[in-house]
Amino acid sequence: MVSAPALPDAAVEASRRLLGPLLPLRVRVSGLLLLGGGRVTLAHAVDVDDAALVAVLEVRSHVPEQQHAGWLAHVTLARRVPRERVQEAVDALGWADTVLCLVELRRWDPDAGTVSTVASAR
Repeated sequence: MVSAPALPDAAVEASRRLLGPLLPLRVRVSGLLLLGGGRVTLAHAVDVDDAALVAVLEVRSHVPEQQHAGWLAHVTLARRVPRERVQEAVDALGWADTVLCLVELRRWDPDAGTVSTVASAR
């Protein structure tokens, strides 16, 4: 939803309050995204409903130092794929649209190497 040097507690609480009640959330995984330069991130675009989109925008409003403008809903499939192997990865992925049921919202802190649960449907 948002990448920033620091994630304020208000953003985490807003995530819990606004997105938690939407779980489980059914989303449609569709088009393939290729992000990056020499090394590529492969991801599937994700269609989310309006309620989730509004909630994400509210959460983002609590984060003053966002690293990227806007939100591109996606599911990361592979990171740091050498550009010369992208076609091989795309061929392995196939093309069918899929519906996912999202049951947990997590906070990933790559600097600390931690993942924590913010909200869960369980």
